[in-house]
Formats: sequence, C-alpha cells, structure tokens
Amino acid sequence: MICGDFNLIYRDADKSSGNLNRRMMGRFRRVINDLALKEVYLNGRRFTWSNEQSPPTLVHLDRVLCTADWEDYHGECHLRCLAPVVSDHCPLLLDCSPMPTAHRRFRFEAFWLRLDGFHNTVATAWSSVHDPDPFQRLVRCLQATARALTSWSARSTGNVRDKLAISRELIARFDHAMESRLLSPAEDWLRKQLKVAYLGLASLERTITRQRARISFLAEGDANTSFFHRQCTFRRQKNCVHSFLVDGHVLCDHEEMAQAAFAHFDGLLGTAVDREHTLNLEQLVTAGDLGSLDAPFTPEEIWAAVWRMPAHKAPGPDGFTAEFLRACWSTIRQDILEVFEQLFLLRGRGFGKLNQALLTLLPKRADAQKLGDYRPICLIHIMAKLFAKVLSLRIAPKLDSLVSRNQNAFIAGRSLHDNFMLVRQSLRMLHHLGAPCIMLKLDLTRAFDSISWPFLFEMLRQYGFGDRFREWIAILLSSSSTRVMLNGVPGPSIWHRRGLRQGDSTSPQLFVLAVDALGRLMHRALQTGILRRLHPRRTVPTVSLYADDVMLFCHAEMDEVLAVKGILGIFEAASGLQVNYGKSSATTLHGDEDTAALLEALGCQAANLPITYLGIPLTTRRPTVAQMQPLVDSVAVRLPTWKAWLMNKAGRLPLVKSVLSAIPIHQMLALALPKKTLKQLEKIQRGFLWAGRAAAEGGHCHVNWRTVSRPLALGGLGIRDLERTGLALRLRWLWLSRTDADRAWQGLDLQFSREEIGLFYASTFMVLGDGHTKLFWEDRWLHGQSIRELAPLLYLCIPKNKRRVRTVAEGLAGNAWARDIRGVVGLQEIGQYLTTWQRVTHTTLSAEPDKLVWKWTANGEYSARSCYQATFHGSLTCHSWQLIWKGWASPKVKFFHWLANLDRCWTADRLARRGLPHHARCLLCDQEPETIHHLLLACPFARQAWHEALSWLRLPARTPEQDISIQDWWIRARDATPPSLRKALRSTTLLVPWMIWKHRNACVFDHATPSLSELSDGIKDEMRCWARAGDKGLRVVLPPSWDVH
Repeated sequence: MICGDFNLIYRDADKSSGNLNRRMMGRFRRVINDLALKEVYLNGRRFTWSNEQSPPTLVHLDRVLCTADWEDYHGECHLRCLAPVVSDHCPLLLDCSPMPTAHRRFRFEAFWLRLDGFHNTVATAWSSVHDPDPFQRLVRCLQATARALTSWSARSTGNVRDKLAISRELIARFDHAMESRLLSPAEDWLRKQLKVAYLGLASLERTITRQRARISFLAEGDANTSFFHRQCTFRRQKNCVHSFLVDGHVLCDHEEMAQAAFAHFDGLLGTAVDREHTLNLEQLVTAGDLGSLDAPFTPEEIWAAVWRMPAHKAPGPDGFTAEFLRACWSTIRQDILEVFEQLFLLRGRGFGKLNQALLTLLPKRADAQKLGDYRPICLIHIMAKLFAKVLSLRIAPKLDSLVSRNQNAFIAGRSLHDNFMLVRQSLRMLHHLGAPCIMLKLDLTRAFDSISWPFLFEMLRQYGFGDRFREWIAILLSSSSTRVMLNGVPGPSIWHRRGLRQGDSTSPQLFVLAVDALGRLMHRALQTGILRRLHPRRTVPTVSLYADDVMLFCHAEMDEVLAVKGILGIFEAASGLQVNYGKSSATTLHGDEDTAALLEALGCQAANLPITYLGIPLTTRRPTVAQMQPLVDSVAVRLPTWKAWLMNKAGRLPLVKSVLSAIPIHQMLALALPKKTLKQLEKIQRGFLWAGRAAAEGGHCHVNWRTVSRPLALGGLGIRDLERTGLALRLRWLWLSRTDADRAWQGLDLQFSREEIGLFYASTFMVLGDGHTKLFWEDRWLHGQSIRELAPLLYLCIPKNKRRVRTVAEGLAGNAWARDIRGVVGLQEIGQYLTTWQRVTHTTLSAEPDKLVWKWTANGEYSARSCYQATFHGSLTCHSWQLIWKGWASPKVKFFHWLANLDRCWTADRLARRGLPHHARCLLCDQEPETIHHLLLACPFARQAWHEALSWLRLPARTPEQDISIQDWWIRARDATPPSLRKALRSTTLLVPWMIWKHRNACVFDHATPSLSELSDGIKDEMRCWARAGDKGLRVVLPPSWDVH
C-alpha cells in the first residue's frame, strides 16, 4: 500500500479547473498501471487540496494506492477525509476495521437450477401451503419455498470454499505421495474424482461470486474468482454508508443515520403535499380512447411479461428473481394467475403484502455526504414487479402516439440522442443566425420521488386511460410500502403517498406522460403569444425533455425570462415537481442585455460552452481533443492493469468489447470524435488486451490491431474498429432525416461529411412511388442510380438550393427539372441532358409513397450493425472462423486457435526471427524445426495423439494429413462425418491441438519430458471435463466406461 501527497493527478475529474498537464497525467497513469496498483475509493470528498484563493483551485493530490493482494487482506477498508486545520491538504483516514455486517436475507441463487433436487424441493414447499386468500397464499408459498431452498442448499452444497480447500489439500497430498511411490488403484481413482470435483466446485464458486459482483459482460471462465471477489469488494467499499451530514451535524452512529434516513424519505415519499394550482388539461391534451388497455389478463400475457423481466436483477424483500419464475412456472403458475384474477376484479386490498420494497442508497457522486447526494433505488417484491411489467407492456405501444416529439425517454423508437441532436442543432442555428437568446439547463429536484399523484391521474384521465386501468395504477401506487436499507439493515416501513418508485417498470412511463405537460405548456405559451418565436423566419424548438432533463430556449430579454419562470412556477404548483435553480445553469448567446440581471432574475448560475448535456459535450463546434479527454479517462479507469492480471487474454477480450460498447459509443452516435482521441482509445484497448497495461508495442502485440478489429468472420476478434463504428452510427441521422418526418429535430440543418454522404448513397436506393418525398437531383430513383451518377456534368449546372428541395414529382411536372439548369452548357452537358431526358420521360409515378431501401438488410431498414459490416464489403471471409468461434470450448481455447490460425503463437521459428532464445528442433519429436503447423499436425508425436483421440471416439475421420492446415482438414472431415457426430468432431478438433500445445509448454518451461501416455491421459481427462461441463457432442461419443453422465 502506498499513500501520501503525490502532487500529481491522472484524471480530468481530479482538478476543478481546466488547466491540466496532460503529459504528466499520462505518465502518472502509466506508473499506476505498470505497478498494477488500484486506488482505494475516497468516500465523501472529490478533492484533497485547495490553493485557498478566490475562486479556489481544488485538486485531488492525496490518495491511497494498493495492490490486489493487499486488498485481499484489507477488503473492507474505508478511506475518508478529515477536516483540514492548518494545512491546505485534507488529512486522510484509512480505517481497516470490518464493515458493519447485517443479517443475511434470503436471495435466490442462479446455480441452484443446475443441481439435482431443486424442482422437487420447490414443488414440495409450494404445495404445503393452503390458504383461501390468493394474496396471503402466495406470500406464504414464497416464504415456505425460501426456507426450503435455504435448508436444501445447505445440505447439497454447504460451504463451497471449505470444500474447495479440502479437495485442494487432498490432491496436494496425493501428488506428494506420487513422488515416492505408485498410488493404489483406489487412491488413483479418488485423486481423479477429487480433481473433477474441484473443477466443479471452482466453477460453482465463480458462478456465485459473479452473481454477487453484478457483472454480466463476462462469461464464466473468462476471469478467475479473484476478479469477481474484488469487484464485490469495490462495490461494498463504494456503497457502504459511514456518515450523513444532516443540518450541519455529521451522524456516524448507525441508529442515528437510520432515523435520519427514515425521516428524510418519509417526508419525501410518505407525505402528500397539497397543490396550489391545477392545469386546464383540455387546452393542452387531446383526449383519446385507450379503453382497450382494460382487457382481462391472459396467461400468455403474464408469461410474456415473465420472459421480458431481467433474469438476474437484484431481488426485492422476498429474495426471488425472474429466473425463479421462469424455471418453476409450471409449479407456481396457478397461484399467480389467481392473484391477477383478483387484481382484474379490482380486489386489491391484500396486494400490499406483495407490494413491499427495500430502498437502497447509491451515491450519485464521489463526495456524497447529504441524503440528497444518494440515489434511492427500490428493490421491489417479485410479484409487484410482475404486475408492473404486465401494465408496462400494455402502455408501451401507446406512448409514441401520446407523448410529444420533444420528449424521447423510455419510448420505443426514440432515443436520448434525438434530444441531443435537437438541442445541438437548435444551438448551432441560433448561433449562426445571431439571435440573442438564453439556453436554460434545468434540474428537477427528486423528480421521480415528488410528483403529485392527483396530477398524474388527471393526466392519465385526459390522455384517455380507462377507469379500470387507472384503478390498477392506483392499486400499484397506494399499496406500496418501502423500508430504507442502510448497510444491509432495513428500517421501518414507509407507506407511499406521492412519487414513483425507481425500479418499477411503469414508473418511467408514467413520469414521461406526466412531465410532458411542461412541453405542452411551453408550446401553448408560444401559441398564445406569451412567449415569442426564437426567430421570425426559422422554426427553432423551445424545449427539449428527456425524462427529468429539461432544456429550454428563450429570448435574452427580461420580460421573456420572467415569463418562462412564471410558466415553470405554474407547472411546479400543479405537478409537485420543483426546479432546483441552484443546480440549474444558463448559457447566453449573443445577449445584448445585462447578463447578470437576467441570471439574477432566474436565480441560476452562468455556464459557458461547452457544457455537458445527457453525458455528451455540447458546443457549436466540433469537439476538441481536450473536450474528449474525460471520455479517454473513463475508458482508462475501466481497463486498469490490476484487472488484466486477474484474467487471461481471452477474458480481457469481452471486457474490452463491453467497455467499448458502454462508454465511447454513446458519444460516437452524436459526435465525430477527433482522430487523436480514437487513437488514444485504441492504444488503451490494445495495451490492456495484449500486455495488461496502459500501452503495448512491438512483440507484445501478437497480431496487428487492424486485423484484431475486424469481424470474426473476417479473421479478427470482433473488437470494433472505432473509426468505422463512428461512421456507421452517424449514418443513422441521414437515414432518419429521409425516412422519419416526425423526429423533433426535423427542419434543422444537420451537417454530414462527404464520407458519410458517400456511404449513405452507396448503401441505399429508391423505390419510386408518388415522388413527393424523394429528391430529383440527389436520390437514387432511376433504376437504383441518381442523376448525379448518370449525368455528373449536368448535375454541376444545378444550383444547390434546387438540388436540396426539388422532389421527383415536382421535377416531372411540366419537365420543371429542365428549367433548373443554369450556367454555361457545353456539348458534354447537352449529351448528358438528352440521355437524362430519355430516361426521365419514361418514368411514371404511382399512388404508393416513395420508399428508401437499405441494401444491406433483408427488410430494407437501416441498422448500425449492417452498416458497420458494409464498411468491410469485399473483404475475404476466413473459412475457419466457424470452427474456432462456433464450437463448444472455453474462450482461452478459442483464442489459442485464433492465434494458431494466424501463425502468431510463440513457436521456435517465430522466436528465431526475433532473435530470441529458442530450441533448434521440436521438443516433442526432436526431428524437425518447430513451427505451429509441425507442432500440431506434422510432428509424429502429435500425429500419434490425433490417432488415439479419434480412435477412442470412433469418429470416421482419419488422422490429419501433414500437408494441410487444421482448418482444411476439419472442413474435409466434417463433410465425411454424419451430422449427429459433427459437434463431437468440432470439439475434438479444438481440444487435441490445445492439449498438444499445453504439453509442449510444459516441456519448454517446466522442463518436463515428452510423454505420449501423459498427453493421452490429459486428453482423456479434458474430454471428460468438457463432457461434464456441457459439451453434448462429446458426451454422445465418449465410451460408456468413461462415466461422464
């Protein structure tokens, strides 16, 4: 462990100002990675030093770094800052005492489904309960099942760690005995059984720990158990609450903190607030007919909801997950259907027993101190989750037609990036037009928790929701109760009287329906002249809503600012939502009035561009490298060296893919990232994958990155090429601008690069209909070609304003297209004009609408995946990719075969080319120079291993020839093998070379003696393990005497 004042930072977030030395930041980060250190999480503070100036510069200079081994011994340590007295640095206090432990509540374990006796235990416990009340019966059934599963699990698996330790000790003792004598047949049998049992127990522990770590992007076998244990430790360190700041007093005692948390959330959730105003919703919302949502619940509908629920999300107070419902549906189905029958009849008096929740607190920010700095997440009872999911699936198809286009949250077909494009293009247009205006970024205080129920039901009634459906929502809300869970200890129950629970499937949908009233109020204010249009000639939207993220535009004038604040005040009084002006910001564009006076009237702080909106830098220009540095930092933090050391290369691969998917793509969808930023991101990924550190060059990189970042079918690892990915993602906007006229940003001038436009036109063609939506000069409507392609010289004679607006229908009417030609027309232009005339005069329109077709998908619709694959169009397919990546094998085996196929394994011939020490001949046969082809196929030692393996399995394939590759041999052998045995052949083709490689490495690094018998025994043991682990192909062909069932 290393601690102290480093006088250096390695992240943008470590300093309050933008004056950064990025070179030193990069060096410090590399030192941390090279030493495989990780930072101990600092609770309650972001910065540890101040220059004591006004305004101050705050920096995080003091920190504690540790190794993974130190964290194993002190996993429950807690780091916090003390108050500085004399120094300008905050003292750090590292507390290594154990965290407070709570009584462990029941949680359904995913691995139980694999064990014999699970279904019998559930069926017995479930059938033991008899109660006439469906609600009470279901409560008791779940309780009885939880008790039975806990008891059964203790008998079946016990303490997995203890069993692992015992197995490990016995295997070690048998191995020690083998050094001095031969084991007896019984001892040899027991040793083999212990090794198989050990592998199963290790896999079981890894599964349990992986579920605890809440990591879904890594498959089992990609990382060792230590990785998952340390992820769990980090989550405990980050989420453990040690103190609250309440009314200027720091509370550290658990009872005092629990009382403060109860009082805070009881006042927030359990107390209804009287409204000062109501809205005349008839002037804002046109009533519809949604009576179809009141239909009876069907078994098929409920089963579909079960399958749509996340399988492994954190369970509620009952401890069960959706995976339990799926696995035991035949047993529990009837009781659940009876509960839904009672709910349909609006007999929900007893539903409160099934509508309980635990409220856990997650810090919103690193310096969380007050209760308001924590995000409350409700862990809801599985039955309430299911009821909410059924209602949510009924609401979802209706949202698109109900909610205004400037609100895009939680609505299928709309996205967060629609809001960003709306705001960015509006900002750019206003900046270009020179219109004086103010952009307001508003923060709604505890939006989900404080919305008024009467206001919500008034909105639902006006939208057209039926009485029965509103009653179901009322049952779901009014019967809900929550207990605040502080460090695992639940407090007293809080009965809800307002707000929506975060974790309930209907909550985001209901919130969107309610908050849409704000957008409608702003639109009404424009219609009635309370607010003026932002520009007299151009239409610029005034409001953008994404859930509770609100962005408003208004004129930079006092009367306009006061009008906006008045409208917000009316909305606050009617809805219960409150604008936190202290956390809101205002950005002025071309303002000609006193900005300070406007900000004072608004009560919010000034913010200069760029600002962050929805997690993306918002500015009128292209993003700079400095502005994208936080993105690079966030990727670097996710890919530290200490994580790499707990994984093999195959395990690092999905982590690289997941980090790439989760972080940069969000910004690449809206922005064209600077090329230097893309190179920085690729450098981090390359270093993590190949060397497990910040950077990897030369021999550390087995394969060049251009090959690695190709699809699997083209010989790569499937890691996305960032530049191609950004291009494919941004083409979405071109597609939507031509196919969806209802997007909120339509009518604003979106800007596209030549590369984007070129790829778009190469990927689309037109099916001409009525000609009203397709452009005469630009689109490919003449038999899949455009006039720009057919007559490029004539196209240059057309003014730009005509190219962009002239539709096919307008151009054909009276040959108006011919009158668009301007400038000097030569002989070549005349020739192209005559050719175009002949083609155009034979064109007829129909009554059907025009259709734009995407060439790369079967349904003709754009997708980012197909666009990304199109950028590789014309590349040669790797014929062996299905053998490597579609077979049943662990990721590390597949990764080895990928390297072997590219001849990138460190065999003697490659070592010789690099001038590195190597053996002159193959260690297995001592006859020929070692190459990967010789080692796996041509070596007599290897050929004998192949012969024995194929003979055990009685496969019709012959031993591979010496002059072909493994992949070619597999293709030939597959064609000669019956379909029922092809999976076994594929597994054998992957397994045997892997075992030969492992045996070769034992001879090179451990100085073992080549032994065909040891290799054969190893292949047999590995085949047994694969078959027991789930390889059905091998299980079919292995001899019965091997006992793999």
